[in-house]
Amino acid sequence: FGSSVLHGRLPRRAQGQRCPPRARRMVKKALCCGLNYPSHSHKLFGCVNDCLDWEHLLREQFRFDETRVLLDQHPDGKPATAPTQIPTRANILAQLGWLCSGVEPGDCLGFMFAGH
Repeated sequence: FGSSVLHGRLPRRAQGQRCPPRARRMVKKALCCGLNYPSHSHKLFGCVNDCLDWEHLLREQFRFDETRVLLDQHPDGKPATAPTQIPTRANILAQLGWLCSGVEPGDCLGFMFAGH
């Protein structure tokens, strides 16, 4: 405050100026995709597990507010059947739209892809 406090005056901000509005809390969201390609000749093993491990890490360790997962196979080896949860081109683009919607400076976004 300098010498103005010593002379009985308050700095300008303390004389009625409002402080800048408090910044909103940082939003943290992530999209994780895992593709093992179970019905293809070039199958992969472990991509679904990698995807789920990343999602768990982001949610539990880094406290992401919302995480979404697209998988082509369940961890038990059964093929995924829910049409909106399979990592097709259309579903990935739709979920990237969700990921980027409403983003403001200071937000934290994550995208993880395990597959070919």
